[in-house]
Amino acid sequence: MSTRTDGNNACVAVQMAGDVVGVCDSKAGHDGAVLAFEAPQWRRFTRAVQLGVIVRESAAG
Repeated sequence: MSTRTDGNNACVAVQMAGDVVGVCDSKAGHDGAVLAFEAPQWRRFTRAVQLGVIVRESAAG
């Protein structure tokens, strides 16, 4: 389990390969779907999360 998980095994795997960043559900294994982002898009996304522009909705919602 990732040390960054929220305790519900809700984590993703991220891998950089050149100018592409692949993101997948770590529980899906090798058969799961992978989302691919260009590196600049990924940096903008993670920066927006850090700044609080993008926030996670409550699962209890």
